[in-house]
Amino acid sequence: AGALTRLAIHPVDVILTDLQLPDMTGTDLVRTIRALPDMRKTLPTVAVTANVSAGVIERCLAAGMDGYLSKPVMPQNLRRTIDAVCAGRTPDTTASVANAHDFLLELQREFGAEATGQLVEQALSSVERGAADIDLSLRRGDRLAARHAAHRLAGSAGLAGLTTLGLAAAALEERLAGSLVDGIDSDADATLALARRSAQDLRRVYAELAQNR
Repeated sequence: AGALTRLAIHPVDVILTDLQLPDMTGTDLVRTIRALPDMRKTLPTVAVTANVSAGVIERCLAAGMDGYLSKPVMPQNLRRTIDAVCAGRTPDTTASVANAHDFLLELQREFGAEATGQLVEQALSSVERGAADIDLSLRRGDRLAARHAAHRLAGSAGLAGLTTLGLAAAALEERLAGSLVDGIDSDADATLALARRSAQDLRRVYAELAQNR
């Protein structure tokens, strides 16, 4: 696995991992790390996910993770969680609750208007591409590709502060991972419609923030 190879070459103090990696799941990664015969097995690990349902969090903790961060990841929550797990404390597991306006305003304070504008453009591109990939994959009957696209959409939405869209995409990802097919098309249609509205909202909110700078 690429993550394990990099870990062997570059020592780190803490691991932040998505739950869906290119060659394994985040929970499998942590189980593998916990089984290592050296000090790496004690590295603090934190899941970063748009899906903070009870079942997902239970799987993370059962795999040996020390905590989790919900998307969107607010800078103060990131710092607080890293400080806690590195000190051996249980982090506050209260999910981040931030709308797009609050999230973008926080980013502007932390990183400046230019970096925030770049993030918005990247987020819009990723959200629109993810929605298009879901639609195309389902039209082709490829549920696995649609599931991966839903995961990417959930992550992109979370990174942009589009919490409702992130949760909807994560729920669609779980539906596509199951065996039941009834209602998937309607769920997908609802998620795609939400993606379009969310992209419009993000453009509007950023434009308002830009005017008020």
